[in-house]
Amino acid sequence: MMPRNFACRDGACVFALDFLLEVVEKAMRGSGPEAGTGGKARATGEVTVEPRRRRRTAALAAPPGAAAALRPLLPALALALALAGAGAAAAGGTGGEGKGFRDAFDRFDRTRWYVSDGWRNGAWQDCDWSARAVGLSGGMLRLSYLPGAEGAGDGGTGGDGAGARCGEVQSRAAYGYGTYEARLRAVPVPGRVAAFFTYTGPVRGDPHDEIDIELPGAGGAVATLTAWRDGERRATAEVPAPPAAGGFLDVAFVWAPGRLTWFVDGAPVFRATGAAVPVTPQKIMFSHWGSDAMADWLGRPAAGGGPSVLEVDFVAFTPLGAPCQWPGSVACTAAATP
Repeated sequence: MMPRNFACRDGACVFALDFLLEVVEKAMRGSGPEAGTGGKARATGEVTVEPRRRRRTAALAAPPGAAAALRPLLPALALALALAGAGAAAAGGTGGEGKGFRDAFDRFDRTRWYVSDGWRNGAWQDCDWSARAVGLSGGMLRLSYLPGAEGAGDGGTGGDGAGARCGEVQSRAAYGYGTYEARLRAVPVPGRVAAFFTYTGPVRGDPHDEIDIELPGAGGAVATLTAWRDGERRATAEVPAPPAAGGFLDVAFVWAPGRLTWFVDGAPVFRATGAAVPVTPQKIMFSHWGSDAMADWLGRPAAGGGPSVLEVDFVAFTPLGAPCQWPGSVACTAAATP
């Protein structure tokens, strides 16, 4: 299990500079760093994303006279921040919105990913997002559902899943038209769902647009595919999704203007067109969570159920029109798919 702060050298550098910049910004305005939303995300529809500027700085404040003291240092600070940003991009970060990548999770790239921690999406969710439920093992991202006492170590709100913890990561950048691919492994557990999806909403100043691939615990080997546009569910289907050898499932979708096609194991399985297709760039997200309020979809949670895990072997984004990144990628053949 990774430590709570999910520390890594690249990420630590980024967060240190990020914090320093915020202190300077606030000092120039004569106040301490922004406390954010108190650890609670802003909910929109069925998905909640990271609050703007949510940082672990609420307990700190700029001392009196900080603005005057820091003003002469601003040119040097700006240069240091620019150099650090260039170094982070060279180390494998996104460096901006929309760039293609393939992440095999040999390490956790904090310049690309943010770990949801300290809230839940709503009363219907029976667990809190927690960094304790996110880790790397064997070259895979692991998002866990930790019930009861196993998840209660960092305190929590609870409900029927009192003390339960669940895992979610989201990209820092938003991405637009292109091919989104992932290799997943999750054993179906009633009352829980494993999800690979994209999302944006009012927290980013956008309409609620979303593209989902969800593996519900009640359905066995099925996937729920959904497109949301401007807060409305415009297209949805449940399709067979039997895992291949080793329990892995390759899933993808190709998003283009006016056309959205989902794939399972390289084959097209569902399509949305026209006004059903989202139009706004979105964050890439993975999550594994539970609910006792969606029994018709997820099944009823079993009393005393144990932990479960969503494993992600890799994820990739290829911008529309860009060369495919490896043989066998859906992006290599999607242009020829009817």
